[in-house]
Amino acid sequence: MRHCQILLLLLALLPGSALAVSAGDAAPDFTLPDSAGKPVALASLRGQFVYVDFWASWCGPCRQSLPWMKQLSLRARKAALKVLAINVDEHRDDA
Repeated sequence: MRHCQILLLLLALLPGSALAVSAGDAAPDFTLPDSAGKPVALASLRGQFVYVDFWASWCGPCRQSLPWMKQLSLRARKAALKVLAINVDEHRDDA
């Protein structure tokens, strides 16, 4: 998705954004649309365990991991874990 590419570029250009996040540090906030177009902000999940995965249709290992991620997401519903799979394809239809 072009939005993700722009977001990643902006994050890379922000002062201090190139610094690694240490264990215990809060992740930088971002807001992206879900598959239905509804905005989801990482900050809205604060206090929960969140697995964030960036993937693309052209990435073979990414495509191979999607069934695993779907299973993780289904199992995570019973646990306190949220799974965010963020597609970085240029065209939404490619996802």
